[in-house]
Amino acid sequence: MSDVTFYDCLEATKREIVNLNLPLIAPSSVIVHKALTDHEETIFPAMPGVIVAPIGPEIMDVPGSTNQTNAIAYPVGVAFFANDGESRNEGRHGLNDQTHEFRERMRWRGNVIKRFHMQRLPGVDNVQTCLARPNTVLDVAQWRKRGIWISAITLEFHARENRITN
Repeated sequence: MSDVTFYDCLEATKREIVNLNLPLIAPSSVIVHKALTDHEETIFPAMPGVIVAPIGPEIMDVPGSTNQTNAIAYPVGVAFFANDGESRNEGRHGLNDQTHEFRERMRWRGNVIKRFHMQRLPGVDNVQTCLARPNTVLDVAQWRKRGIWISAITLEFHARENRITN
């Protein structure tokens, strides 16, 4: 473990998502980024893919701080990307097909939520628990415009860290 808890949370989240062996998602397509971005700014080795990135500021007013420790929450975004527009004009596995791989994509979300919610984070000892906060199930605008299925979850990792004193 390093002294950069937020970054450690990002890397550990990536590792745990890879370990879930989510159907159709190659381990090389689970990546850590500085920010959640849309598909045009992201190059996955293969689609579908997952971006893990910070999403918002740390939360410092978490109950549990003491004179020697700070309680802090680190928000980590998990965004799933999949191409639904392979043959948009044909209606086969495109925007006219409302069922193509939908079950698998919902399973991705469910498995990530089950893996992280109210759990510790292996490899990051000062993380005490995680709150999984489901976010947008489908970014409809991106789906209609580009045929890209984008779905997000926010993981809030609650940690206790020693204060730096003189």
